[in-house]
Amino acid sequence: MLTYHQIHPEQSFKNEQHLKAITQIHSLCKSSDILIIAGDFNIHDASWVLESEESNVMLLQSIQPKHAEIFVENIHRLGLYQVNRVSNENNRHLDLVFTSDPMNLEVSTPSPICSTDVHNHISILISFQWHPSDNPSDHIASVLNFNKGDYAGFNQCLQDSGLLENTTLRQHINKTNSSSGSS
Repeated sequence: MLTYHQIHPEQSFKNEQHLKAITQIHSLCKSSDILIIAGDFNIHDASWVLESEESNVMLLQSIQPKHAEIFVENIHRLGLYQVNRVSNENNRHLDLVFTSDPMNLEVSTPSPICSTDVHNHISILISFQWHPSDNPSDHIASVLNFNKGDYAGFNQCLQDSGLLENTTLRQHINKTNSSSGSS
């Protein structure tokens, strides 16, 4: 299952909306499912340390304010671990990555696709090693048809969002739209 939730910072009062969305997604998962939650949770005053060299798990050393500490504790109760080691120039982990499978997930820094924003967000690349089950009943039997997707609408939404400013991806979308007759 792949899902996307965007919660505006003004609506995420004390991370309650984030936790509610994550708990809802977690409740839809089977115990064998692997859950990856990534995003900017507006937790700026947190200090993370690597559990060990053999582990991807980052342990919380300190955090402020109290509601942020409660949020992370509740995430841990769901069996999710923070695995992002990438910090910005101020040694802050602005984007957190929580997963139920920390051993098969790696977070790294790719070549930037756009300039760093004013808040020093660094692009992160999430790599995941998927190991299919030997049990045939664990595999999805349906085939997804992506031919019915509204890709022109999706491209327009990306352009309208402003996320693609000065990126190679924007140039590609513009070229794709002009060759297909879209504006």
